[in-house]
Amino acid sequence: MRADGVIVMQGNTDADFIHEAAHGYQHLVGEIELIQGGEKKAKYVDLGDERRAYQRQYMFKPSSVTGLRGKHSIHDFLDITDSWVESLKDRNGKTPYEGSSYENLRKR
Repeated sequence: MRADGVIVMQGNTDADFIHEAAHGYQHLVGEIELIQGGEKKAKYVDLGDERRAYQRQYMFKPSSVTGLRGKHSIHDFLDITDSWVESLKDRNGKTPYEGSSYENLRKR
């Protein structure tokens, strides 16, 4: 979320936007609080919120999730668990949720 309160969602594919729209919905209904952090640094709430967003993304396009590097393979949306989200690694072997965002995910 930008300093002016505008929520910015970015993605490269329709599946990415399904994932981000899930967070937008979570914010609108009060399930999550978006933390101001700049256009590319919005921090989401907890592992459960990320799990639900990845589950929605999977239901839209399974291959957009099955190729992600987590601790186990995904064959069904129910395979997407909090611990799977926590185990995700990017191309450099780092967790996308490390640092302050990651700490927020762990505390809630």
